[in-house]
Order: sequence, then structure tokens, then C-alpha cells
Amino acid sequence: MGYWDSYVMVEGGNEVISFWQDPDRPKGKILLIMGEGFDPRMNNVLKVFAEAHLEFNCLNIIHGDRKQSPNKEMVEKNVGARRKLIDDYKIQFAEYELKVGERYDLNRGVKLMNLGIERLIDGYDNIIVDISALPRVLYFNLVKRIYNIRDNRNLFIVVSENAEIDKSIKYRNLVEDIEPMVNFNPGIGLVAEPDRLRILISLLGENGFEKWDKIMKNFTPEDVYPVVPYPSLDPFRTDSIIKEYQELFKQEDAKDNIIYAHERNPFELYKMLTRFIQSEDEILKKVNKKACYGIALLSSKLLSVGALLTAIENPNEVAIYNVISRDYEIESMDFEEKNKKASTFLMWIKGDAYKD
Repeated sequence: MGYWDSYVMVEGGNEVISFWQDPDRPKGKILLIMGEGFDPRMNNVLKVFAEAHLEFNCLNIIHGDRKQSPNKEMVEKNVGARRKLIDDYKIQFAEYELKVGERYDLNRGVKLMNLGIERLIDGYDNIIVDISALPRVLYFNLVKRIYNIRDNRNLFIVVSENAEIDKSIKYRNLVEDIEPMVNFNPGIGLVAEPDRLRILISLLGENGFEKWDKIMKNFTPEDVYPVVPYPSLDPFRTDSIIKEYQELFKQEDAKDNIIYAHERNPFELYKMLTRFIQSEDEILKKVNKKACYGIALLSSKLLSVGALLTAIENPNEVAIYNVISRDYEIESMDFEEKNKKASTFLMWIKGDAYKD
């Protein structure tokens, strides 16, 4: 197994605070990188850190015009709540605006951000990336770029997780051009090496069937391996997801190829996927074949971290597919009440924990 065979993950706001207050915790200056959006979980991590009176600085990454958001009232409410936390607890706060241009080219903005990452994190010993309100293409690149910098910094991912809120968000106005995620396309596949066997690993989650269909048509895999969240806090969630993707499970191979992954442990998913890739490579090597693996991100941000780690460790074989949505439909619900049930997860990705 690879880098994260043994890993450090902490679940729960109190446990995360205990981790940082422990005398043996990582020493040095802390930078919390976060984003903003309509999601009510946007400020949960910031609130946990602030109320525990931890010493840290905060960097907010702006990836669009909040005034033009279809859900701008929710965005502005979250921004106002963040501003109050920053003022009340006197947190050092800065912002970096992603240069997306008039056409809101997120990929362009991400590429430019990657060039300036070292400047943004200069002077900090511990980098914590809060992915709760960051788009996947942004935090995948942010984490990968920081991870690949050859230094002694500690890198963490933190997220506020709530499957009930995820289920209430439906994706609308999906982009038509489906390509592997920027900087997660190893140049393999149909054009570069058409003789490679194409294997699609789909991390299934609610409201993602249309995305999955678009990815299937672009990647055109020979084999499909669905990843279903199990065990789950909701005992009916697995069956509900399988029902939503019934077109997928009509394929006989898909039924036989199901991978069950704990919905709240991305490290275990990483280990399962890495073992799977190693096993497939060994089999194909015996017949002088190679494979390219596409991973479709249709699940929670927490479970998507498992795909991110798999791609970092297998950069020459794994392409990440994520269909960007230009709009969201949000079911009517009491977000504040639902948000009380959100859990904070801290994952140690790089640094002192792995030196031995």
C-alpha cells in the first residue's frame, strides 16, 4: 500500500479542537483556506476554530461574483455571518480572487492560482484547506499543488459533512463539454493511447445520474465499477442510490462490480481503489495490456477526498471527471436546523505524521 496506509483522521468538532489543543499537535503558524457560497456549511469550520480561540489566519478564495449568484441571498447571508465571526474574534483575514474572466472560466482561474500557491502560503507551517464551500476542481488542484511542494509543511483537509443537506441540492444547467479535470488528466485515453483498456470508477451519490450519463458518453469505458456508500448513517441510503442509478445497474457487469465504501472514511476508499488499480495492473501486465482509470465524482465532498488521494498517488493512470453545474435547485428545508447535525472531519494529508 502507499503513502496513506496509516492515516490520521479526526471526526467531530470537539475532537478536532482537542487535536489542535493537544501539546503534541503540529507547531507553527496556521492558515485556514476556505471558500464561499450558498451552502449553509460554509462557516461551520471557521466557527469551530474561532469559538475555541485557536490562533490562525484565514484566506478566503473568491471564485465568482457573489452578487450574480442565482442563490445570492443565501450567499450574502453566509458572507455576513463570516464577517461577524472575523470581527468578533479578531481573526486575520485576507482574500484571493480567482481570475476567471468574463466567461467565468474556472479552469483558467485554477491554472493561474496554481502558479501563485507558494506565495499565498508563504510563512505558514500548517495549511488547512476547508473544502466545505470550494468547488471540486478548485480544492483538488489546491491540495495537489500544496502536496507536491517539496517542503516540511503540514497539510490538512477539513470539511463539514451532512448527507441530508447534500440530498437537498440538485444540479441544473450542466456544462456540455465533458473533459477530465484540469491537472488530473494524465494524457491517457482515446487520443493518446487508444489501445488502453478504459475503466470507469463511479463514486455514486444523490442527484448525480445526469452527470454520470455525460461522463459515460465521454469516457466510453469497457468496464464500469460503481462505488456505493455503505455503511451509511441512513440505513436506506444505499438502496435509494442504487434505485436512482437503475440504468447503470441494468448492466450485468455493474452489478457484479459494486464496490462498497464507508460514506465517512475517504482514506479507506483510497486504500480500496489503490488496491483495485494495483490488482488490475498486475492482471493486465500478464497479457501486455495497460489501463486508464476514470474516476467520476458524484458523491459527497468527504468521500471525494478518497478519489483525490488515489489520483495523487497514481498520476499516470487516473483521470478525474467532474461535471460542473452552473446553477442549483435547492429543496425547501430548514437549513439551520439541518446544519446542526453536520459533522466536522479533519484529515492529515502531508507532514509530520508521515515522516516515519
